[in-house]
Amino acid sequence: MNAEELYMWLQKPEDDHHDFKAEWYDDNHKEEFVKDIFSFVNVAHYDDCFLIIGVDDKTHAVIGVEDDSNRLNQQNIIDFLHKLPISGEYIPRVQIETVQYFDGHDVDVIRIFNTTNVPIFLNERWNAKGIKTTENSVEMGYIYTRQDIHPEQIFLREGDVNTARNQTGEFHQVEELWKKHFHLNQPILDRYLYCLQNTQNWSYFENDRIGFLYNLNPDFYMILNDEDDATAEVEPFSINFVNPKIDWQVLSLKYRQITVKSMQVAFLDSANLLFVVPDVGAPRDNLDRIFYRNFTMHTLKNQVQDLFSVNGPNKVSKGDLIEFYTNIVVYESEEERKATEIQLSKYGEMLASAIQPSEEDIQKLKSHLSTRLPNNSVELTKNALTSTLMQSNAGIITQRILSEYRVSGSWPDSISDQSK
Repeated sequence: MNAEELYMWLQKPEDDHHDFKAEWYDDNHKEEFVKDIFSFVNVAHYDDCFLIIGVDDKTHAVIGVEDDSNRLNQQNIIDFLHKLPISGEYIPRVQIETVQYFDGHDVDVIRIFNTTNVPIFLNERWNAKGIKTTENSVEMGYIYTRQDIHPEQIFLREGDVNTARNQTGEFHQVEELWKKHFHLNQPILDRYLYCLQNTQNWSYFENDRIGFLYNLNPDFYMILNDEDDATAEVEPFSINFVNPKIDWQVLSLKYRQITVKSMQVAFLDSANLLFVVPDVGAPRDNLDRIFYRNFTMHTLKNQVQDLFSVNGPNKVSKGDLIEFYTNIVVYESEEERKATEIQLSKYGEMLASAIQPSEEDIQKLKSHLSTRLPNNSVELTKNALTSTLMQSNAGIITQRILSEYRVSGSWPDSISDQSK
């Protein structure tokens, strides 16, 4: 967060995304700190939340924390949270940063990252002195106080109001948290994404239909059907297999009787291996008609591919995956894909030249494809062979460029052809 973003938050009333605090919590009010952190973890929405310290909560005037003796740093907060008797041992993910406001005051902002590990609560009675109070604690000279946080006491935030210190969340509020925990309050495609992450609980079946069943909730299942409109017999992602010929399929992602999404998939290597057909990518302002194949992590396509890799109809070896991903770029996010394709366009003629295959490579590919395709196949023409290799080379070069960027933080000034 920077000063401009902080200014925007200051213009808004407190809500279930942010709260203002005039000062840091002293040693006698650490229960309040726990309550405020837990209240922002236990929200039904899917956004990060902010505790903004050094701001008057009534006037929103910036007071600053530069002279606050109770300030904590990132490690202090992490250590504090790790010592709490949290049920399930899930430690909230938080990050603190100091923003220097326009008037010179320092404001500490604690970001509480969104999570589905809710509701969060303590499993033992606890107070600001760090004492886990039990029945035996009374015999040892400790007494219960009104400030103690009780086991299974659930603090949450609704609007600008936290659960009171001596209360726990209402039934309907806690119910919403459990819905979030199990992704029941999300759109159907997001729920599908969640189910697909649980790859071991999907089963492949062959009866009157062929597909996959989610064992934990049979309302979620996927059906395979032949793709009637596909014309290409090979693609760049198939040419590295012994049998490069593709058996095209359509995978329908079903919820009950409704098809919520369809995607193209392919049986490769004599129909032994099932893979998702990657997306087609291209440089921004693609004047040279350059294309390559790619996946983006945490998308439906990528999650289905992960399922095929570990729990498909046949075992997929590490070697099979290496062959498949040889010329496929895997992005960490949509933002990374966009940034890469903008950069690719800047290489212009340099990239267009680098992906051109040699005559030797063209003849090698023709020889390889000829073992599986008829002599009159369009895939064996020089134009088709050249196009296939150009897409393959573009993928390999993009992999290399992206890898260098991830390591160094800067894009390479130049590129070489894929064979070097």
